[in-house]
Amino acid sequence: MRTRKNGFGLGVALQAALFCFGFTSTALAQDEPAPPTPSDDTAKPADTTEPAPAPAPPKEEAKVEAQAKVTAPATQPAPTADQLPAAELEREKAVSQVGVELLPGSGYPEPRVRGIKYGSMWLSMQGYQWPYMPWSPGRSSTVLAFSGSMWADVSYTRVTNGNDLSGQKIKPNVSRLAQQSRAVLRATPTYSNSKGWFVQGQAELVGQGNDYPLSGGSLGQIDDLYVRVGKWNLIDFTAGRYQGWEVYHYGMGLDLNTLERAGADDPSLSKHPAQIYGADYFWDRPNGPGNYSLHVYPTDFLRFELLGQIGSNAGKNYRAVRPVAILDFGFIKAKVGYEWGKGIPQPDRGDKSRDSRNGIGGAVQFVINPYIEGGVSGAIGYVDTINIDGVPQPAGSTTTRSIGGFVNGGFGPKFPLVLGVGIHQTHWEDLQKNGNPPPDPNSGKSTEQDHFQSFFAIQYTLFERYYIKFVGSHSNFRYYDYAHSPSKDSFSTGQLGGRLRLMMLF
Repeated sequence: MRTRKNGFGLGVALQAALFCFGFTSTALAQDEPAPPTPSDDTAKPADTTEPAPAPAPPKEEAKVEAQAKVTAPATQPAPTADQLPAAELEREKAVSQVGVELLPGSGYPEPRVRGIKYGSMWLSMQGYQWPYMPWSPGRSSTVLAFSGSMWADVSYTRVTNGNDLSGQKIKPNVSRLAQQSRAVLRATPTYSNSKGWFVQGQAELVGQGNDYPLSGGSLGQIDDLYVRVGKWNLIDFTAGRYQGWEVYHYGMGLDLNTLERAGADDPSLSKHPAQIYGADYFWDRPNGPGNYSLHVYPTDFLRFELLGQIGSNAGKNYRAVRPVAILDFGFIKAKVGYEWGKGIPQPDRGDKSRDSRNGIGGAVQFVINPYIEGGVSGAIGYVDTINIDGVPQPAGSTTTRSIGGFVNGGFGPKFPLVLGVGIHQTHWEDLQKNGNPPPDPNSGKSTEQDHFQSFFAIQYTLFERYYIKFVGSHSNFRYYDYAHSPSKDSFSTGQLGGRLRLMMLF
């Protein structure tokens, strides 16, 4: 039994996926698609210099030759290449084909402009095959590339608690200071052959300082951890722990795990603001389950991701699917995504409880390079819960609607100052309708929340990789307890805050 029929389920997801991949039949016939060419007037987020020339042959080759000379008898000449054992020849071949490098700017693909330089869209990969580490023409190669980021935040926020319907102040106002820091070291080994096929892995090791309590007190020690196989600019299959493609874009503010992202939230209250829903129930790196996804790139302006999630958490088996499509002409971009997932108890004891989530979202964005970018996003998500006896639980079944927009403006690549603003509105309600008869004005209503968030940001970049960003934020939260008459638990809170982030990308 379901609490409602909204038309979203596994069947819809599979039909959407089949429709998307129906466009790719001609793409699979491609042999060696041309590698993406970054725009001349757009740099890369972690390495804005021109790609370095090919490195000199590794010194280990010289070591191999030197060792051979030392170990050979003094009266005999060093063996030539055709006299070396097969194992030694394989070793020399491997040494000549393996390199270690800092991920170059070409590793951040841009067949279509991502956004204005240093802006929030430019700092996201927009669903590209990233990191892009193509083969060397005519031969195979293995490269271990390193990249990452480090940042430190200092934040201040003041939450003003309002009155309930009786006029009584619910709680004292709250002021908070927070200092956070985080570092990510990313290692990406990649093997590519001369035909353009590749095998790639990625691991992100995380070091952290203080953390905002909303994220559970820990950011974790591992972010990405995945393996991937495919052909550059055409197709790949990825498995492990990683984020799916972004649909809803926040702009230059409301960064993850910050006080401003939480909005007008007082942790001492029993009710907390609904967070923005961006088709992201199954977008982030999962704790417990694992991700599996197929990416298809039929052209440089159209790409698809079919992400699946399988695994267990808190005694439940989870499965989910999340197809996303991106149409990207550079100056205009359109994104749409759908997701569906369900958690089922592991013990086979007649437990009929279920936790089902599904939703859909989309975005339209524009880029007038190199001066302005922006966009609007919207999404609606559903949560349905069923108890151990198979009975729907209206109080635990919710609907969340979010809509928002952002605009970022810059002065061109010669003056690395970027300004940004954004507003977002989220409405949340459950399915627990009250039974109050008319003429009660709240008759038939359920509990509702409204959360409005806005921000402005100013960012300056030094040496093309050191970012200094200040974000000012304002939000309002209103909670309506229509389940009771009168609505004794209704209240409102407000928030004002500021945050300074110092960040280095490499």
